Amino acid sequence: MPLTFTGTLDRDALLRATDALVALVSVPGVAEAWDRESAMPGMTVGGLTR
Repeated sequence: MPLTFTGTLDRDALLRATDALVALVSVPGVAEAWDRESAMPGMTVGGLTR
């Protein structure tokens, strides 16, 4: 499924979101729980990052 966007991407918002994601997945507990089911049924913790 191709992703399409209308308008333009806010580069600053994208960079802030990326920084926040890196900070979250860098937490040791996230690595330990990577293959476990997350709070979203049917999705692993690692699956939520994809």
